[in-house]
Amino acid sequence: MDSARSWAVAAACCWINVFTFAMIRSAAVVYVALLRTFPVTREQASWPVNLSVVCYLVTGPIAGVLARYIPIWKLTVLGCLGGSLAICACFLGQSMLFLDVFLGVIHGTCIGLLALFSVVINQHFVKYRAMASGISNAGFTIGGFIFPPVIQLLTDKYGVRGALLLCGALMLNSVAGALLQRTPPAADDNVNDRTCSLEGARKEDVVIAKPDQREGTHEEGPLFNGGDFRRAVVDPDTSARENECSQIVPSTTEGCDEDSAADDDEVVAKSPMLSIDSSSSPKVLIRSPVQLDKLKVNTRRPRSKHLLSFLLLPDFYLITFSLTVILFNMTTYMTVIVDFAVDREIAKWDAVYLIFAYAVPDLLARLGSGLITDRKYLLKSTMMGSHLALWGTALYLMPICRPYACQVVLSALSGWCNGSTLILIAVLFVELVGVDKLGVCFGIGTLVAGLTGLLRPSLIGFYRDSRGDYEGLFALVGGVTVCMALLWLCFYVKERCASYRKKTDSSKSGLKLAASFTAAENNRR
Repeated sequence: MDSARSWAVAAACCWINVFTFAMIRSAAVVYVALLRTFPVTREQASWPVNLSVVCYLVTGPIAGVLARYIPIWKLTVLGCLGGSLAICACFLGQSMLFLDVFLGVIHGTCIGLLALFSVVINQHFVKYRAMASGISNAGFTIGGFIFPPVIQLLTDKYGVRGALLLCGALMLNSVAGALLQRTPPAADDNVNDRTCSLEGARKEDVVIAKPDQREGTHEEGPLFNGGDFRRAVVDPDTSARENECSQIVPSTTEGCDEDSAADDDEVVAKSPMLSIDSSSSPKVLIRSPVQLDKLKVNTRRPRSKHLLSFLLLPDFYLITFSLTVILFNMTTYMTVIVDFAVDREIAKWDAVYLIFAYAVPDLLARLGSGLITDRKYLLKSTMMGSHLALWGTALYLMPICRPYACQVVLSALSGWCNGSTLILIAVLFVELVGVDKLGVCFGIGTLVAGLTGLLRPSLIGFYRDSRGDYEGLFALVGGVTVCMALLWLCFYVKERCASYRKKTDSSKSGLKLAASFTAAENNRR
């Protein structure tokens, strides 16, 4: 975990994303090229790339289930090959129906098998998950400022069919990266979710109570040396019974699962419990002796073993709807921006460079904004809410600000917000459900986002074909994005209130325990 090989895996994910999502990142160029090649409306011209996005997202749950039986790297190889060859086959297309099938359904379904990169990242990283997720997702953006001008050049010279053939050939380079996604070796202690890691503990941090000692007596001593907490032995010369140690639970733990048959409340009632308050971390609770091999500490909320238990969690729906808004905004912008700019009398190549203006800040955000939350400068909820609010405002202002310079600034702001919010989705999901359920959880989230994307062509047709302008479309998506930001504000308030109540309850419990211990000591004297 977090090794040099892990960073190579993150780079491989980035490499694959550069090539396999070339069509999606160049959707605006392909959209305009199809309008000029085929006698179709804008709604019809938007369907091939839109179907590609929808099928990519809808395939997510299927890929999540398949990953439980087939190694992810094999699914990735299949997706890279199938998606690339489907684009090459579009050279034979003579109608929009053919492109809908190959460019839309087949290509989108194949690259949908790549939706598990978030699982790959979380298998290889613990400490730097947000940053590694940003590197992986940066491939989308790198492809976003490489392929749009390339496809525009190829379209001008060879037509849309020749451009698709050559682009499909370039996409075959993605297969090489799939070979690096081998499953990492299993960790001995499953540090991420099940064990308690107490680093830098000192003698005064831990009190170990011998099983045969009377109430109120204890012996202080170091628990372990160095890294992960594995086993503590009170006295190696005593009997087998004394090879048991006191249960040690970090004071910040929200849930603890024990294989012991004894109820937790009974344990507390039958044995003394002492809270040790030290100036250094970690703080611990000393309770009745239990076998350490049976102890599992969960630093997050208790989780049900049922595969779909996360559907009962309100936080899952907040994250899922946020993912839906992020992907809908990104895909809508990447589809219509060139046509939108040309409608505002911006030159074709200047309009193409708006994609570049969007892609560069998007890349910087995916690579660097993860450090903001990894180093606790901002809470993830604060990051999500503030950037969604900025993004919604930028989208709403785009039809109002007609100068090209304003469009560049708003595109750059939108790109930054897109990258900053998207990389947090996988991190939020894994904090909610853990790595084991992440594939299915993320798959269901992308399924919802994909089905919502079916509305996009109709909205494009309604606002541009019927009303003659994209202004209403940008106002709609901007307003929905601001509403989502308000929901994250409510989540932040709830989060802070829960934290305050927890600290208050902890202080009261600590005072009561200290008073009880003091009274017991006074009685002994």
